[in-house]
Amino acid sequence: MKTESVVCFGETLWDILPGEKVAGGAPMNVAIRLAAWGHSVQLISRVGHDEDGDRLLELLQQQHVDISLIQKDREYPSGKVLVSLNQSGNASYEIVQPSAWDAIEATDRNLKAVAASKAFVFGSLAARSEVSAATLLQLCEAASKRVFDVNLRKPFVDIVLIKSLIQISQIIKLNDEELIELMPLLGYSKIKNTENDLQTAMNWLRLFSGAETICVTRGAEGALLLHKQMNYVHPGYTVTVKDTIGSGDSFLATLLAGLLNNIPPDEILANACAVGALVATHKGANPSISEADIIAIKKA
Repeated sequence: MKTESVVCFGETLWDILPGEKVAGGAPMNVAIRLAAWGHSVQLISRVGHDEDGDRLLELLQQQHVDISLIQKDREYPSGKVLVSLNQSGNASYEIVQPSAWDAIEATDRNLKAVAASKAFVFGSLAARSEVSAATLLQLCEAASKRVFDVNLRKPFVDIVLIKSLIQISQIIKLNDEELIELMPLLGYSKIKNTENDLQTAMNWLRLFSGAETICVTRGAEGALLLHKQMNYVHPGYTVTVKDTIGSGDSFLATLLAGLLNNIPPDEILANACAVGALVATHKGANPSISEADIIAIKKA
């Protein structure tokens, strides 16, 4: 069993875009980007006994992600998401149900992997089914550092589960729209999408959750980071957007890599914003991005 890996949990799937089909799923995207940044990464998921599943496993291996914990399902097909893009390149999603990743099982192997990991990354979408939700909660008990990527995808929003995951996570990442939607559900007052309101809500969420790190992405307006009770702000980078699919996932991977490598928080935030912006200049979730690309956009 590898030690000191990052373990990601959740959906692996195909994004069906107008005219093309691209591999995706937030945990898979995070895993691929973390591997690109040199981290040992294991992915816990489930695919169907089908060509789509075989192609996903092949792609992950090519991207140096450990697939030994990915299960195969004989009843459900590999996941698919029907993606539509608006004129700004922002995506909306129709997530096909049921899919193989709705039936991820808890096993001794994946429990041991999570217990040995330096971070366990998960989102709320993968817990839309009872089976995968139960597995996620078991794995969270085994983890020492829990990283919660809040992904509110209606109608798959279970506020009771989301609240419980928030309260056991050390690192929480979400976007501004998700924070605005989430806060009243947690008992906080309604907030506006302003830097001041968002930061005030983040500080309340820190007290509510006990999390050490909370990060809110703001699309073209950059991101806000609350880390060890200190606030950091980055205005983002101006780019020509092709689509935003996977931008938040690569942002999270870069944020987590920086935290694990003990990089200064302001530099972490700048790097994460740079990578998120660079992903948006390509089609699909997992374009190749180099250190030179990051340096160039930060200097521009």
